[in-house]
Amino acid sequence: MGNIPSLFSEVLKSTFQKKPLRVLGIDLGTTNSVAAEIVFDPKHSDRLEARCLTIDQPTLGGRFTHWLVPSVVAIYNNRVWVGEGAKRMIAESTKLDLEQNRDLFYECKNDMGIKRTYFRLTRDHTRA
Repeated sequence: MGNIPSLFSEVLKSTFQKKPLRVLGIDLGTTNSVAAEIVFDPKHSDRLEARCLTIDQPTLGGRFTHWLVPSVVAIYNNRVWVGEGAKRMIAESTKLDLEQNRDLFYECKNDMGIKRTYFRLTRDHTRA
C-alpha cells in the first residue's frame, strides 16, 4: 500500500491539473460505518490528504462526536436517531418501548438480498 498515495497523486496530476478535488467515500459496515475524504490540490501536488471524518451523533445524554458511526437506527419521540445515540438505546429498549425491526434497527445489512420487509415498522411512530 505504500505506493498507492503516490500512484493516486500521479493520476490526479494528469487528470485534474487545474482545480482542487475532494473525494468522499463511505464504508457502510454491518457493525460500524465510516466516512472519509481525500483532498488533492494541484498547487501542492506532492501532498495528498486523506482522513476519516468525525460525525456528530446526538444521544439522549448529549452530542457524541467520533469517526466511527454504529450502524444502528432508532425512531424515538418522532425523531430518527442514527449511530451512537441509537446504539445506546438498544440497552434501554424496554424502558423506551423500542422493539427491534419496529423502531430500532440494527444488523439489517445481514438481510440484504433476501427481500426482507419490516412489517412491524409503523407509519405513525407516536405512542400515547
